[in-house]
Amino acid sequence: MGRTVSAFVSVLFVRFIGYSLGHEAQQRTMLDTHALARCPGENRSQDGTCRIDGGYVCVKMLNEDGQPLILGDSHKDWWEITGQAAIKWDQQIRDNKGDSWCTCALCTSEVIEQIGCDSMPIQCDATNVGDVFGVSLPGYRALEECLMKKCPDSVPKDFKDGSLPLAAKYLLRHLALHSLPKSLMTRAGGVIALGMSVVLTASIVAFRRVFKARHLPHLLSQHDDDEEAVGFE
Repeated sequence: MGRTVSAFVSVLFVRFIGYSLGHEAQQRTMLDTHALARCPGENRSQDGTCRIDGGYVCVKMLNEDGQPLILGDSHKDWWEITGQAAIKWDQQIRDNKGDSWCTCALCTSEVIEQIGCDSMPIQCDATNVGDVFGVSLPGYRALEECLMKKCPDSVPKDFKDGSLPLAAKYLLRHLALHSLPKSLMTRAGGVIALGMSVVLTASIVAFRRVFKARHLPHLLSQHDDDEEAVGFE
């Protein structure tokens, strides 16, 4: 009976992980092919978008007068908050006839922690959510939560539907191996799931053996005592 339950649990586990990673692969493909709007002012990519390796966010950097934008109640602009006041590139943004710039996900997340999500002028349609949520590092937490609030239509469904605990979502993101093609990703997920199921099954078997070794002699002894007591009466 115990082996049957272990096998059943292992099969369910393999199917769950395999399905989750397959779904992740499909969603990753959709995010990668999502058309990004230009981030006006950016010139490091050929098309002026934030499709730059590592996950970049389109943030408004200049105000209506073309001067560095003060963020929230901080009384500081982006460069002052991030300690880059000595190397401001606001003139470069103006020369590119824009007011925004692609900022790295980690830097953006750290600034959000300081000034709050509401004060971060993110341009959703120009933000590379594919890379931000595809990598999903612990340091991205504030940014991801802010994107879920400000840009819900751009956020992957499994991060906003509440169907999985947040920790599980980060785990599945990490296991997705987003740099691989969908077919290889799904196979890799199957191999990983199989390995994890073997570990799970071995853990169940080990637990049963330990339980028997520790408790079975005591139970048998108690049973014999009960029989002797009944015979005595």
